Amino acid sequence: MEKRIKRAVLAAALGAAALLLCACESANASFWPLDKNASLGAPKDPSAVEIFITKKPPYPYKEVGIITYETFSAYNDEASVYQIMRERAAKSGVDAIIILNPQEFAGFNTFYSPYPRGRRDRYYYDRRGIPDMFRYRAAAIVKTK
Repeated sequence: MEKRIKRAVLAAALGAAALLLCACESANASFWPLDKNASLGAPKDPSAVEIFITKKPPYPYKEVGIITYETFSAYNDEASVYQIMRERAAKSGVDAIIILNPQEFAGFNTFYSPYPRGRRDRYYYDRRGIPDMFRYRAAAIVKTK
C-alpha cells in the first residue's frame, strides 16, 4: 500500500513538473524581411532601437521587414513583448520598429470531446473555442537619407 502512495506522489510530481515546463514560453520573435536583397545595418545595442507606438517616425524611413511575436493572452505583458521585439530588431540591424495592431487568434485550445449525435464510442478533435493567443507585429524600419 505504501509503495502505491509513493508511486502516486511521484507521478503527480512528475506531471506537475511537466505541466510547468510546457507552460513556459520562449522569447523568440521572428524577423521576416520584405526584400531579400535589402541591406540592413550591423547588429546593435537594443537600447539604440527606437519604438514608435502612437505616431510615425519624424524622419524619412524605409520598411525592410516585419517582426512578429506570439504569446498566450493570459501572459500578456506588453512592456516585455516590446522589449523582446526591440532585441530582435537590434539583432537584425534595423533602426526602429513601428508597433502594429496585435492579432488575436485561437492557439492551443483544442481538445477531444464526445462525438456529436450520441455516438459514445468515438471522440473527435475539436478546434473550436475562444481566441487565446496574441500575435504582436511591428514594421522594422531603417532611416533613409
